[in-house]
Amino acid sequence: MRPLALLSVIVLCLCARCFGDARELVEKAIRAHGGEENVARLQSVRIKVEGEAELAPGQPAVPLVVEDVWQMPDRYKTTSRTTLSGQAFTQTLCINETGGWAQVNGQVQPLPDAGLKEMKEQKWAEDMDRLLPLRDKSLKIIQIEDSALDNRPVAGIKVEAPDHRAVRLYFDKESGLLVKREQEVLGNDGAMTLQSVVFSDFAVKDGVKHWTKISAYRNGKRFIAATLKELQIGKPIDPNEFQQPQAVK
Repeated sequence: MRPLALLSVIVLCLCARCFGDARELVEKAIRAHGGEENVARLQSVRIKVEGEAELAPGQPAVPLVVEDVWQMPDRYKTTSRTTLSGQAFTQTLCINETGGWAQVNGQVQPLPDAGLKEMKEQKWAEDMDRLLPLRDKSLKIIQIEDSALDNRPVAGIKVEAPDHRAVRLYFDKESGLLVKREQEVLGNDGAMTLQSVVFSDFAVKDGVKHWTKISAYRNGKRFIAATLKELQIGKPIDPNEFQQPQAVK
């Protein structure tokens, strides 16, 4: 066999192993989080967290409450409540099967095209937290270099799909639990920035091993730290909850 042909065979074999190992990490994670039957129920989730957010450099953190509602594949609503300069601030962002809308302190408007596109992109990345979407054979899943998180070894995969940014997921090598998600997002300044979300302090919730603490970082600086307060998994959600409310006159 010629050297170039031999090299091609070696590369193909190594790539096949990378794909295989990556898929094995996904299956291990599904088992670690409660098994296929329980994990499948994560397609319908209602969740509430409380913590604090650092919204501006050099400014003190402010209290934050976030309530999310998911109905995969195409419905998602997130409501955040905080206090800015002594004033209560409430924002709801929602996407559904037809588009998206925003409500800020009671004022409702459709999401602009750029905002809707970015929200859908970030939702696509977050969908991977539900693990079963990773079985989609149209996704390119490659194992990446091992690393460490909080002094524990983690194994990573990169998820790629046409028309989407790559997502990197990291799993605790011992337990198999998903402990970190990382992707590029559009920052408030309009520039792309690296966002990392870290999951910790896992506990069994209604059959699913779920994180109870979450932290989010942008370019390595933490901007959100929160604790799980409420979680409903697999409960029916009224589709009307995702419809744009009427503007208050």
